[in-house]
Amino acid sequence: PIDSGYHFGSRLAIKDGYLFASAGERGQGMIAQDPTKHPGSIIRINIDGSIPKDNPKFQGKSDWLPEIYQIGIRNPQGLTLSPFDEKIYMSNHGARGGDWFGEAKKGENYGWKILGWGGTNYSGIPIGPKWKPGFTKAIQYWVPSIATSAITIYKGKEFSEWNGHALITSLKDKSLRKLIFKDLNYYLSLMVVDLLLQDIEYADLTNIKIKEVKGRFEIVNDSPLKIIDGAHNYEGVEILLRNYENKYGHLNTDIFLGFKKGKDINNILNLIIGKTNYNLHLIEDDTFFDQEITKEIGYLLDKYGKNYKIASLEQFKKNKNPSILLGSLYLIGEYKKREL
Repeated sequence: PIDSGYHFGSRLAIKDGYLFASAGERGQGMIAQDPTKHPGSIIRINIDGSIPKDNPKFQGKSDWLPEIYQIGIRNPQGLTLSPFDEKIYMSNHGARGGDWFGEAKKGENYGWKILGWGGTNYSGIPIGPKWKPGFTKAIQYWVPSIATSAITIYKGKEFSEWNGHALITSLKDKSLRKLIFKDLNYYLSLMVVDLLLQDIEYADLTNIKIKEVKGRFEIVNDSPLKIIDGAHNYEGVEILLRNYENKYGHLNTDIFLGFKKGKDINNILNLIIGKTNYNLHLIEDDTFFDQEITKEIGYLLDKYGKNYKIASLEQFKKNKNPSILLGSLYLIGEYKKREL
């Protein structure tokens, strides 16, 4: 046994009668490159404890332990089965930088400690390249580190537009990150959404639990007051505005709107158009994914005789009045991406 208090990183996942288990390299570095030892690997066994006959040892990796599925991992903090593509995904701590989210791949090698994944040793000494051919490439890297933790691939009704997206918790800043899969066969991180756990209250740092959430917002600036909210349904907008007016109802406020196609925009606008202290701005077309065009929203506002202007995210950022950026989570994600 290794006498170490570092890098335990153990998580379990079950798929098709197989048990997958991750093991950290216990701070021993290059032991992750030794396929005759468990630290720094993904293990796969049958749920009855026997060894699968198609594990890497029996398919050209004769020097590997029979239960080892993949090597070259530092400190795996999350492991989950996607209900959409039936693949196993994991998150991993890098050193000083180089956290990542990626897929568990049979017989492959993520490269630790030959690769540094963009990070360095805590002493500042370089480790190795971020990636090079011959090693598994992660789907998403974080430099500097966010201290990745538990993960899941979301499936649910409350945030149906998130279905198939990866949710990754961060120990470092107590946030929840969302990675979008462009489709199930091609990985593309279109954006990262940071939502503070203390505000939305639907995830913890060790075991993500999706709960019913109808309203949440984040104050991103105090002077002037700026709020962003991915309130993508009637109840979410109602909760935001009720809470806002209780505290800031005396302020003349600019509201910047952008909604995803197919949303019940008419009912949402009914919550806003009667307020005389709200100045409306529609986020210009082609700002975020699957955006409803401003012409459609403007048509509804014209029916109510409500004035509005077309605006950009940059205008929201530079606006000197109290402001709310309100609408699709894709809109909030685009704002966040530009702020990073």
